Amino acid sequence: MTENNCALVSFPSTHHAIAGEKLAKTNDIENARLIPLPPQISAGCGLVLKIDAEELENVLTILSKENILYEDVFLVQEKENVKTYTKQDIKK
Repeated sequence: MTENNCALVSFPSTHHAIAGEKLAKTNDIENARLIPLPPQISAGCGLVLKIDAEELENVLTILSKENILYEDVFLVQEKENVKTYTKQDIKK
């Protein structure tokens, strides 16, 4: 997974973050993993689920079906070694 082609999903609690990662992995979402919240953004519990950007819709559907709460979604783009985090307007 490259940084410029990923999405980050934040959660209101560590419990939801861990459950979200487990669900992503059991639903064969490749490269899904929890990482510390990047310092450039402030959201959630301090952990975010990092996934391939093309898996975003699928992951959000899985989380919603299983009643796993998430807060914000960010797309990550990298240009000339500078990462940009763009918050997405996602309807829950």
